[in-house]
Amino acid sequence: MANNVRYRIKKFAKKLLLRKGIRFAAVLLMTYGPAGFIGKLIKLLTSKWLLNVLIKRLT
Repeated sequence: MANNVRYRIKKFAKKLLLRKGIRFAAVLLMTYGPAGFIGKLIKLLTSKWLLNVLIKRLT
């Protein structure tokens, strides 16, 4: 019984570390990779576009 619990805890810890590691790697790629610059540029352009649309609707 104790071995089964220990095995489950190890399995859960491995899954958790793998999930966190993949998320961390994805965040690094999105922010510091070449796609990070493109993503920031798209975000900037869409935010200006969104602001213009909202201003036109309010006036």
